[in-house]
Amino acid sequence: MNKVSIFDTSPVFARGLAGLLAVEGFEVIEVRSSTDGDYCRQADIFLVDPAAVRVGTLWAFAAEVSLVAPVLVLAPFGGHQTPGERCPGSGMVSYVDRYAPADIVVRAVRAVADGGRFFGRAQPPGQPNPPGVESVPLSMRERQVLRQIARGLTHTQIARVLGISRHTVDTYVKRVRSKLDLGNKAELTRAALVGAFPEATADAS
Repeated sequence: MNKVSIFDTSPVFARGLAGLLAVEGFEVIEVRSSTDGDYCRQADIFLVDPAAVRVGTLWAFAAEVSLVAPVLVLAPFGGHQTPGERCPGSGMVSYVDRYAPADIVVRAVRAVADGGRFFGRAQPPGQPNPPGVESVPLSMRERQVLRQIARGLTHTQIARVLGISRHTVDTYVKRVRSKLDLGNKAELTRAALVGAFPEATADAS
């Protein structure tokens, strides 16, 4: 039975998640509202709400606890929240939308606890990331545009930040969607948060 530690700022969400996982055969050994202080080192997986990290950064905490067990970030992709820059991509963690249906969350927890990764869909242990995660090279400009989308900027705002035209931004977005086989902005944002795309040659603006 996999042992789970949950760090989440919402007591209602945490209790509901703990109950769901218990029904699915997991043993929830720790439920806390923040990552402050000592944590249980018997866990097989850590579920972490980014807002629960009050000292240091999510990545510093993930780097530490990932020596004990894998980390699944309960990222606020859904609702009206924008992930922003507090959830940048990192190879040491997996992500699941905290607002996803219960069966998706359970699949994510099970996949990561079993040694796999999860970025919207499960990956078996030892399997490479699917196209659109780390295997497709993006140009410097494409990466810059994707990063600004992750911040929640509109195409017009991105054009202003990067000093290029709105039409050029649209072109880069179309290229990224084509290369990564992505649909809407939510999928683009998730791809940006997964991060670690290989670089291709830089584009001219």
